[in-house]
Amino acid sequence: MTGHDGELARIIGARLERPVEFLNMKFLALIPALQAGKVDLIVTGMTATEERRKFVDFTEPYYANAQVMLVRKSPTALAASAQKLSVGKNADEVANVDDLDGRRIGVLGGSAGDLAARKHFPHASFQVFVASADAALAVKTARRMPSSMTRACC
Repeated sequence: MTGHDGELARIIGARLERPVEFLNMKFLALIPALQAGKVDLIVTGMTATEERRKFVDFTEPYYANAQVMLVRKSPTALAASAQKLSVGKNADEVANVDDLDGRRIGVLGGSAGDLAARKHFPHASFQVFVASADAALAVKTARRMPSSMTRACC
C-alpha cells in the first residue's frame, strides 16, 4: 500500500507497536468489517456523515479535499486541445454542473460523491461502481461496465 493513507497507517502501527496489515476491500464493506471486528482501523478517505456516525466513531479529519467529477472530453474538445483552438458547446459537452442532471452518472457506491450526486441530480441515472478505477474507466471509454465491476442500485 502506497500513498498518504498507507503511510499514516504505518505510522499509527509503529507508535502503537502493532503490526499493520492492509486489506483490499470494497468501500461499502469497510464499516461492516470494522463493526464485525475483521479490521481494527479504517484509514481511507471517508466523509463523516451523520448516518455513518450512528455506527462508528470518527477521529478529527487528518486531510481535507474537495469532491471532483471526471467528465469525458468531447471529440470537438479533444481536437481543439490538439490544435490549441477554442471550441463552442455542442449537445454532448458539459459546460457547467447543471448540464449533468438527466445524464448517466457513475459513482463509487456509498461515497460522499454518490450521496451528493443523488441529491443534486435527481433526474440522472446512476451506475454504481465498487472501485473508483472502474468508474474512471467507464468515463474514459463511454461504456457501461460489466456487472462484475458494478452493483445493483436503486
